[in-house]
Formats: sequence, structure tokens, C-alpha cells
Amino acid sequence: MFTEKHKSHFLHYSLSLLICLIAIRGYEYFDASLKFFSTKHVLLSEINGLWYDYLTWGVFSSIVLLFWFLTSYLSKRAAGIVMHVLNVAFIICCIALLYVFIDRSVPFDHEFFTRDSAEQIITVKTYAGKPISFLPFILLTLLYFGAYRFIFRRIAFNRTVQRVMLFFILAPLLLISFIVPSSSSFEQTAQYYLTCNKASYWTADAIKYFSDLRKHHNASVKEMQGEFAYFQANRPFKFTDKSYPLMHENKDVDVLSPYFNLGKERPNIVMVVVESLSRTFSGRNAPLTSFTPFLDELSKRSLCWDNHLSNATATFGVFPATLASLPFGNRGFSNNSIMPDHESLISILKQNGYYSYFMVGYQLDYDNMGGFIRMQKTDYVLRNFGKKYKMMAEGEGGWSMGYPDDAVFNRSFEVLDSLKRKPYLNVYMTATTHAPFLFDSQPRYMKLFDKKVKNLPLDKETKLALHKNRQVMSCVMFADDALRDFFRKYSRRPDYKNTIFIVTGDHHHGSVPANNDIDDYRVPFMIYSPMLKKPHRFESINCHNNITPTLLGFLAKQYNLKNIPKQVHWMNGVMDTATKFRNIHQISFMTYSRVMESYMFKDYFMRGNRMFKINPDMSEVECTNPAMKQKINHLRDNFIAVNNWVYENNHILPDNTSQKNRVLLGNINIPQEHDFVTPVDFSAFTKNIAVPPMYKHLYVEADFDCFTSEKDSINVPEFCFMLASKPSAETTKELFWTNKDMHYMSEARFLPNQWNSLTVHDVIGIEEYLKNKNLELCTGFNAVTKVGMKVKNFRMKLYGMR
Repeated sequence: MFTEKHKSHFLHYSLSLLICLIAIRGYEYFDASLKFFSTKHVLLSEINGLWYDYLTWGVFSSIVLLFWFLTSYLSKRAAGIVMHVLNVAFIICCIALLYVFIDRSVPFDHEFFTRDSAEQIITVKTYAGKPISFLPFILLTLLYFGAYRFIFRRIAFNRTVQRVMLFFILAPLLLISFIVPSSSSFEQTAQYYLTCNKASYWTADAIKYFSDLRKHHNASVKEMQGEFAYFQANRPFKFTDKSYPLMHENKDVDVLSPYFNLGKERPNIVMVVVESLSRTFSGRNAPLTSFTPFLDELSKRSLCWDNHLSNATATFGVFPATLASLPFGNRGFSNNSIMPDHESLISILKQNGYYSYFMVGYQLDYDNMGGFIRMQKTDYVLRNFGKKYKMMAEGEGGWSMGYPDDAVFNRSFEVLDSLKRKPYLNVYMTATTHAPFLFDSQPRYMKLFDKKVKNLPLDKETKLALHKNRQVMSCVMFADDALRDFFRKYSRRPDYKNTIFIVTGDHHHGSVPANNDIDDYRVPFMIYSPMLKKPHRFESINCHNNITPTLLGFLAKQYNLKNIPKQVHWMNGVMDTATKFRNIHQISFMTYSRVMESYMFKDYFMRGNRMFKINPDMSEVECTNPAMKQKINHLRDNFIAVNNWVYENNHILPDNTSQKNRVLLGNINIPQEHDFVTPVDFSAFTKNIAVPPMYKHLYVEADFDCFTSEKDSINVPEFCFMLASKPSAETTKELFWTNKDMHYMSEARFLPNQWNSLTVHDVIGIEEYLKNKNLELCTGFNAVTKVGMKVKNFRMKLYGMR
């Protein structure tokens, strides 16, 4: 029977938890207030948030009450242990979610279910790797047990107080639909984020994510015709296919040539994508003032678009957008083991005699960036730096982001000089401005940062906020100097005079709060070349999806490129070169957690259920225009439906010519079940397939069923393709390998203790390895510890491509 004594004990546990939630709210205010310096009424938002903390506490305690009720009948001691474990686990969860919010300025949402768990562990290491970061966990746990033991356990509540307290615990169940506030009730999105209880926000968003998952996934072409018709009727293209709704005529519009003095020789294209380069701290009228003096000076000699937007808030979105103007799919175009057929700037320029480079200084398998770049049959991907260059230091979490920007640039010059190919498309991706924000000369840049901030005419609150991001800003200043040195050295090269440079950021810097909603996507964008007639500055709005159509239209018209597709799947057209503020594009966006909640149409920006009018200075004013709001909601929902369907059904490009040029080199079929334990490091699973020397690329398809009891996702082995040479029967030389995260290889969520169906396709460039004798490709598993696995129904096909 649930006695008065039982009720009193339960209240002791619940009230101890409530004290901790109030303390967490106070910790959030003192830690986040400096960061959200541009947000109005931060303290009031946090005070309002106490109401949502109460609702969260009540709902959680009501759920826990059931466990208490059941276990109390079995053992009072066991019931107490269960209560303590559940409450402390909830406290730890709340603090962890708060860490993410403080770092990103956005609450953690259903991202956990869209990214593989191993990357989540890296994320946790990034945020909680420093020893001091564990202090709040320790202090809040001590507060919980202290409040329980020294305060509430000593109080014997009478029957009336018990009933009142139980009412206040159970009442939030009736208000559960209001456990997360409406975003439309707030003047600024940051106020909404501050007010939300982070645990309730994460839970509610995850529920919505799963309820919306796979909508339109199983629809037929016929069932989707209504969506396709609306999509095509509201875009400025002449569409050519009702089954492949993105396909439209390629008009080859050239908007760039009026600004150039062009020669007869086809120009080299160099695209530099700077990690997390944001308009918040770079460029004219930057809200935090600019910390990139070189880029600011370069923009004055360039074609510069001040109001350029990225299409996503994380790196996963930058190359499918900038290099191929592609839709997102359900979790980012490249974040799946099988990507739909498509064309790109790289693949099309390759067909027109361009040699392609991809220069990067960190792990290519992150977000499957390398898989996307290799799928374009990129000629050269930088992987080896040798002993001359030193990687950046490891952070407290025990990992390094790779090589600093200056090392990537300098190593790239060595590659260019050794291969001597032209014309070329050279794409760079930098890394110094990414966590853990460490590089060798950082102390000097810290001093430069301090000197700069000291002399800035800013209020005390803004300066304190900048100092909170001191480490990040020192990386930004270093990156700017690395670009200065890059352009200085490039200017001495003979190919400089015939080169067009593009500089942009991949996304807004998550560690620095956005000035407003659209600021989450604002990045610098400029085109510089010695061939420019004179600089121009444009106020029109454009996005990453405009880049490929613009470059191809320019090159096709001016240099009569022969192999240009007549039909294309570009999401947007060419860049708008209007000097006055306007937006002629429809722009879709995806957040870090793979949500397509934002959409831009004309000068209106929709985020969630809130609509803003965008002013020429990119400030925003929330507005009520029911007809326009309904229109943009329809456009956004229609885009999401078409985006998901074309991706999941491979209906982006109807006729992929590269598939016709594949030659089957080997076929492996192992239907039997194999039960084994992986050693630490690589272990081969299949026999090697010989690779003839007449091919430049390999295309590989593999699928199999996998079972593992390993519950720690970071220990789940990665599936690998390895290219090796055998100079002799006794010697094997590893040349290339790529690790495939098995979480991404599964269409459903990869789970332990059950069979998972896995599939992967990849392209491997082998031209640089052809000097090695007896090339072979094999597959296997790469593990960080010994793991028991079962594999069955293994099938693999290896193709050669010239």
C-alpha cells in the first residue's frame, strides 16, 4: 500500500531534484549571459524559464513516481536507489544539454538520431574534455544528495502538505502540451532558446522528428505528381521531366564576364572554403567588428557579395551546395553511404579538360566529405603531408583537427608544382577555426586579440563577450594571416595571372552567437582575380547553391566548353549581380541537426513558424502577413517533400553516363555467416581483387548483414576499403584506405544485438598510385578494440573507370 510515509519519501527525492533544476537555471544565466550580449532581457528570459523547468520537473517526477510505486512494494531500499539513479541521470543529462547550448547558442535537438553515435562522443569530448568542465556535474550531484540528506529527509510532511505537493507534481501532466513555449511568443529566437528547458526541448524535438520521419518515402511517382507540379510551377526554370522534378533546361547564363578582362586560355578556378568564417566577425559592418583585416582588404579588390548565405549551419552542407547545387536529402546529401546520381562542377569541368584537386588537412571521412569528393572522380585528394608539416595539438578530448591552414596551403603548392596540370579546379577546405581551436603560434595571436579588443570602441558587455570567445577569435586572426600568406605566394606563381579565386565560409561559427535568425547563415563571399576590370560590391542576396550554375555559365559561354549538360538539376540559378538589396531566389536551409525549418522567399525569411521581413542591412523584423506566411509554409513543405523523395528514390539525375563507362573487375559473394572477433586495427575480410593499371578510378559497391553485441558505439568497427600494392609475394604496401561508419551504412538506425542491413558505394582515385606494382583492393574492418561480430550475405562488385 502507498502509505503516507511512502509519499513523504518520494517528495524528498523530487524536491531535491527541483533544487538542482533551479541551480542549473542559475548556472545557465551566469554562463550564457555574456555570450548572448546582443539578446534583449536575458535575465527575464531565464526567470520565465523557471516555469518550464517546473513543468519539466513535474512531468519527469510523475513518470518516476510509477517506478517508485512499483519498486517500493519489492524493496524500500531498492526504490530509493532507483530514485537516486534516475534523478542523478536526469541532472547529468540536463547539464550535458546545457553545455551544448552554451557552446552552439542553439539547444541540442534530434541531431543525436541523425549523426552516428561515435561523432556524438567526439562532440561530448569537445565540450566536456577540460577537467573544469566536470565540476558542474560533481557540484550538482553533491547538491542533490546534500539537499536530500540534510534538508528534505529531515522533514516529515503531514497529509495536507503531501496532497498539495503531489498535486503540484502531477498537475504538469495536464499542461504537457505547453512544456515547450511557442517560439512566436518571443521577440528574438535567442530569448526562446534561453527560456526553454533544454531537456524538454530535446525530447519534444525528437518526438516530432520521428513522427515526421519518412514522410513521402514510399510514395510512387504518380502519387507525388501534385507535389512535383507545385514545385515546378513556383520555380523560374523550364522543367523537362515530371519523374525527375529537379531537371530543367540549362540556359548557360553568364553574369560574370562583364567584370573581367579575359584571355584566350581557360582560367584556373581556386575555391577556398574557410571553416566557420562568418559575417558576424568578418567583412564590412560585421556585428562584432571584423577580425579579418586581410579578407576585408581583399574584398575591396574583388567582386564581393555582402549578403551571401550558406545553405546549412554545418560543414556537411557546403560541398553538395557549392560544387553541385544539390538538395539535402534527409540528413545532408553526403551523410549516407549511397548518394543519388548527380552532376557537379568537378565532374563537368573534368569532361572539359580541367584537372581537379581537393586540398584538406583533416580526416576526410568526417560527415562522409571524402565520399562525396571521391564520387566526383576528383583527380587528386590531398592525404599525405610528410614529416615537414606538423599537425595541430590535440585538445583535452584527445583528438586533433589535423593540419593548420598554412600547412595545407604550403603543401598544396608542392603538389601543384609536382603535377603541373592546367587548367585546374582547386578546392581548399581549412580547419584551424574548428574545435579544439589549437595551433602552435596561438599565444602570439592571443596577445594580438587582446590588443585589438582593448582599442575597440565597444561597450564593456560586448568586450566581455568577445573575451569569452578569445580562443576562437585567435584562430580567426591566424586563419586571416594564413590567407594573406597564401595569396602573397600565389601571386608569385606563373599561373596566378590566369586564376580566379573564390573565398567563402562553409557556415556561421556556432561558438559565436548569431546577431539574428538569418545571421545563422551569413558568410563572406568574394571572387578575386588579377583579370578583374575593377572591384564591385553587390547587396543582392545569394547562396552557396548559386555558385556552380554561375561558374559553369561563365566558362561555357566565354570558352565554348563542349561537354556542358543541356539539362541540369541545380537547385538555384546564377548569382544575382544587382548592386541594390533584393532577393530573387528561393533558398532552402538545413540546420546542424538536419532540420529544414528555414526558408527564404523574396525578402521574407521563415524560421519554424515565425516570419521575418529582411531589411537591406540584413536586420529582421517579425511581421504578420497571413497570405505570405501561408505561401512560404507551402513552398517549404513542398520543398521538403520533393527533397526527401528525389533523394531516397534516386530521382535527381535520370541518365548518369558515368555508370555506362564502368568495367567490372571483380565480384565477391559470401552468403555464409562468419562469426569472428576483430583484432585491434585493420583485419581483412575478403580476398584481394587485382586492379589493372589502365584505370584512373575504382567504383565499388558492397552490402552485407552485420550483427554485433557491442553497445558502445565508438567501439563498433568501421568497414574499410584498402588499396595496396604487392611488390613481392611476401610484401604488402598499404597505399589508401577509407573507413566507413556502419551507422551511416544502415538505412535504419544501427543497433546492437540485432542484424543490420548495410550498404555502401564509393569511388577511389588511383591515378597517383599507378606507379606501384600489382595493385589490389580488399575490404575489412578497422576496430579500436576487440569486438565480436557476425557477417552474412556479403556481396561486393568492383568496377574500373577510365
